[in-house]
Amino acid sequence: MGKFSCTAEIQAAFILSSFVTFLGGLIILFISRLTWRSVEIWKNTKGMRNILSLFLLDTTSYNCLNKLHLHGAFRDRVQMLLSAQTFEGKVLGILVFVLSIGSLIIYFINSTDPVRSCSSYEDKTIIIDLVFNSFFSFYFGLRFVAADDKLKFWLELNSIVDMFTIPPVFISYYLKSNWLGLRFLRALRLLELPLILQILGIMKTSNSVKFSKLLSIILSTWFTAAGFIHLILFANYIPEMVELFANKKKYTSSYEMAKGKKFIVVCGNITVDSVTAFLRNFLRHKSGEINTEIVFLG
Repeated sequence: MGKFSCTAEIQAAFILSSFVTFLGGLIILFISRLTWRSVEIWKNTKGMRNILSLFLLDTTSYNCLNKLHLHGAFRDRVQMLLSAQTFEGKVLGILVFVLSIGSLIIYFINSTDPVRSCSSYEDKTIIIDLVFNSFFSFYFGLRFVAADDKLKFWLELNSIVDMFTIPPVFISYYLKSNWLGLRFLRALRLLELPLILQILGIMKTSNSVKFSKLLSIILSTWFTAAGFIHLILFANYIPEMVELFANKKKYTSSYEMAKGKKFIVVCGNITVDSVTAFLRNFLRHKSGEINTEIVFLG
């Protein structure tokens, strides 16, 4: 299905896309809030109120009020659209939850490959995940418009989940390759399970609601922690442990030099990746039959 080893640059692109989105948006919202408050303080000073009253026309005031009214009406409409009290809001909430489960299942399928491996676009699950995350982006935009406090919205758990899972998918489309990265954070959407069950009318008693909340916390924490351990532990330590136990005795003994035979000594950080890179570069400059031994000092 087009699997290949991910370079450090590709992995960094996936991780940085999420952090740049989160921190960049946070800085912009913070600066916007400071600017807005500064303007409000400036406008509310006694001298500025008098000056503004002289220069502002009634038509200008009317246009500004009209724009604010239209913006407020549009936001109210979006808030009603997202409300769990409306039919549209219920459908959207259920659809986002179901697609989140689908995206998580795709992550589980892809996680059977080594952490350091990437998938090309021959893997059909990438296209499906791209469609899912396109809808998540649309839903994120609706929630952003409906939010009264944009800065508070940006720091909500569901917003953080979206910002750390959606941008890498679009990066994968640009790079034509896909990496697991932080996609396991989508498991935190399981915390919405009690709300979805109440919308469907499955949970009707207080005990069943409490049980569903407890179950959702356990599952989301379990899957998220497992994804984090899988990313950090398996990416850095497990391959090294496999290399240590996979080494056979004949590769760890002393080297006996044969008279008249050429050999190359390689030392340093000896790993599968470093050895592969060295051999690739070495063989590229050699042609014909190679009668040279290579000694690796681990």
